[in-house]
Amino acid sequence: MKQKRVRGMDVGQLRAEAGAVLSEHANRLTLMLAVMVAASPLMLCLSFASLFRLAVIPLFSEMEWLGYGLMILLILTVLLFLVFPLGTGLLRLASEMEAGRHPELADIFYAFSKRSAYRTALRISYSALWRLSVLVALEWGLYGLLFTLSKGAIVVLLLGIPLYIGVFLLWAWLSMRSFLLPYFAMILPDAAVRMCPYAVSVGARYWIGFFPWIVLSLLTVGILLLADTLPRMLIAYFRLCRKLNGLTTQSEELINE
Repeated sequence: MKQKRVRGMDVGQLRAEAGAVLSEHANRLTLMLAVMVAASPLMLCLSFASLFRLAVIPLFSEMEWLGYGLMILLILTVLLFLVFPLGTGLLRLASEMEAGRHPELADIFYAFSKRSAYRTALRISYSALWRLSVLVALEWGLYGLLFTLSKGAIVVLLLGIPLYIGVFLLWAWLSMRSFLLPYFAMILPDAAVRMCPYAVSVGARYWIGFFPWIVLSLLTVGILLLADTLPRMLIAYFRLCRKLNGLTTQSEELINE
């Protein structure tokens, strides 16, 4: 599908509007706690990885690749069916707050409350997981290729950094086409045909606009990420989608007239 550009998507204004939403009804604190709850199952994945390395993989002796394969399969299963669906609860909380409602922290578990919600969460989770898996596979494959060709860590470092960045940018551009998927899956599925042509444009503007704040958050050891950047990004995402829906609806009405 041919991608289009849309005007009027000011990330600075989105950030300000998201900040106003976060300042109401303890929304910021609720999202901060929700982020910590959503991230807690990641410890389970780390525990599985440690258990496999210490107790399972040594049992395979000369077939270690099989042990590592089972470990990766188990971790992907936990991510797909538990971690990512729980993460969609963050999206629900943010969408409710952006709409002016006052959700409870318990809504973080909404994906597990009924079958339809879990199916929606699995759809979003699968889309995110396979794209992340492709990125990891590309990066590791690139590392292996560089190390095999160069036989030296310095060459790998000098060539690898720009190549890693290039691979990531290419992957990001291709994946940006699904930028609006959570909004379609959770809020307005009927808008997919109308809004999809703008996904790459608004997605790139969204991530570029928040990139400096993400870098700054990393410099604060993640404190700013938890306290402001991530909650603001979640709210801003749904505010952006709402605005884009309004703009494309108006354009469609003008065309019909």
